[in-house]
Amino acid sequence: MTNELSFELKKTADWRRRTAKKYPGDWRNAAAVELLEKLAQEGGEDQPLSDRYDELSEDQSIATEHFNEVQSRELAAVGFQHKPSNVDAVIQAIVSEFEPTSQGS
Repeated sequence: MTNELSFELKKTADWRRRTAKKYPGDWRNAAAVELLEKLAQEGGEDQPLSDRYDELSEDQSIATEHFNEVQSRELAAVGFQHKPSNVDAVIQAIVSEFEPTSQGS
């Protein structure tokens, strides 16, 4: 996993921590903080997937704002819409937003 993604996971955990203080009755924020911090500490096992993430984050044909928007949306969903078992699942969710989908076989 890249330092950039680790930083973004920690930044999202900080945001969830502030949100948890604002909405103490919603336990999902505290659970998301724990998961995001755990994911930020992982190294990732799938090097080709991490390499693809790095390529996309540096791809000049993709607007930086668009990449950041996709990444922010995926990270904000951690602990709410999905509970990834490892950081590779987070990377896959981000990368898949930029990969062409296969149409049939």
